[in-house]
Amino acid sequence: MVGDGGNDSAALAKADVGVSVGATNLAAQSATVVLMNDDLENIARLIETSRRVVTVARRTVLYGMSASVFQMCIAALGLATPFVSAVAQECVDLGAVLHSLTALAT
Repeated sequence: MVGDGGNDSAALAKADVGVSVGATNLAAQSATVVLMNDDLENIARLIETSRRVVTVARRTVLYGMSASVFQMCIAALGLATPFVSAVAQECVDLGAVLHSLTALAT
């Protein structure tokens, strides 16, 4: 739901995602997202950014889970010591965090 937050604040609050165009106090309380100016092109950028963030999050989760399962298999076969497994897990965690930062790229 996209609105100005004035007469549609109840609908903005009830919607799955409420986007208020313009920064009124009522809009800030009722909407999920508040666009600070009246430029409607920001809505398109908001949707694009949201999709990019979800894509990066899904890839990061898939990467982290896959690497962790691979490490567990290596450890179960006795091919890695607990120390090596711990260091490898820290590398996976660091890689996931670094990959998550790609969501900030425009």
